[in-house]
Amino acid sequence: MKFNPVVTMTEPLWHGTNEQAGKQILADGVLRPVHGGKYKKRSVATPLPGRVYVTKDPMYAGVYAIGGVWWGTDHTNPEGSGFIFRVKPSSQADFVIDEDQLGELAVSGKVPWLSKLGQSLGGTYRQKWDGTLWQAAQDGTYDAWITLGKALHRKLSPAQMSDLLPFATQFAIDGEVSIVEAWRIPYSRVKDIHDAESLFKQAVRVDVDTRGNPTMKRNPVTEDVRSEAWGLKPGDKFIVTKGSTKLGVGIRNYGTVKDVWQSKRDLDDKYYRVMVRLSFVWPVKSAKSGELVLYATHPNRLSDSEPSLMNSRGDKIHIRKQAKSNPVGKKSPKKSSSLLALADRFIAKTPRSNPVDGLDEEARFDQFIFDLKSSGKATSDWGESEWYEAAIRFGFDPDDASMALDQVAAWGIDD
Repeated sequence: MKFNPVVTMTEPLWHGTNEQAGKQILADGVLRPVHGGKYKKRSVATPLPGRVYVTKDPMYAGVYAIGGVWWGTDHTNPEGSGFIFRVKPSSQADFVIDEDQLGELAVSGKVPWLSKLGQSLGGTYRQKWDGTLWQAAQDGTYDAWITLGKALHRKLSPAQMSDLLPFATQFAIDGEVSIVEAWRIPYSRVKDIHDAESLFKQAVRVDVDTRGNPTMKRNPVTEDVRSEAWGLKPGDKFIVTKGSTKLGVGIRNYGTVKDVWQSKRDLDDKYYRVMVRLSFVWPVKSAKSGELVLYATHPNRLSDSEPSLMNSRGDKIHIRKQAKSNPVGKKSPKKSSSLLALADRFIAKTPRSNPVDGLDEEARFDQFIFDLKSSGKATSDWGESEWYEAAIRFGFDPDDASMALDQVAAWGIDD
């Protein structure tokens, strides 16, 4: 679902990042969503899927370039450096308000209907905050702003999201974002930077590759790349092990892999995603033809036991390749994991209708995580698919179950 199709910005937009990522951006000429690397493990700060982040404030972008230290102080790594970029989104880029700014806006009271919704979403007690999420956000806890903002992102309609854009100075963008100008910030000069004027005096201007110029055209695609060595290949049978209501694909739907390839343009830009065309036996609500084209972030991901495939908006499903000995669409018997067994026991003891506890699924799940951690039973061996299944058993809608994974990350169990 597209929140806001086109936003015309009259002010410059900026992006800041560390030295390694900055050099890659210079080579690519565009910003790309984060896949793996720093955010390989889910955390509170995990970016919204498929989006890149920009701001109207170069000083705010610079904070990400210098690693979050204070301007005007001696940097702990004076030999290092970071980059800030002036960027230009494409005319079709999709803008939404950055999640931490959304959470902060909710508690500010500037938008009464947003505050009311935020208080409703964050009003249940959380062991993590020793109070409610709403109280923690009101106290100015940055992680609480992010968590509340992500919860609001899942609930807001496209019209509501558009109404909030005039309040935003920070944005999460889906769509091509080209770099126009670039500066390197030597960390040794951070102590002499106090405002935007001194920032650009101390920063070193960097030549931008022509691909970063929005007026330049890229090399045309001449040939797609295919390989028999990848974990999936045309003709393979698959079954869906984790569905998506946004994609209209239910768990246990199944079908055939029709094609697997890499785009020549992506490879030229050092972007290694692999496109996969799937044909489903059962109807797919988001595709009249019964086929979907999704992608894995790297060929190696296709060798995972349950590869994750997504669209450009980050909506994803997990599939598992069917062994020839298994009837298509029949799930092999699988012993319940210890996590799911623990979840079932907890659910049996604290039913949703319990008038004493009165806990909704989110608060009950939070209490479950707290009990696991405090009892020493929690382990990082449990994967996202197990936590996702546990969340479903607690009553989460499949489309909102990622909220539960944010709760797990907040407790640090996946570290």
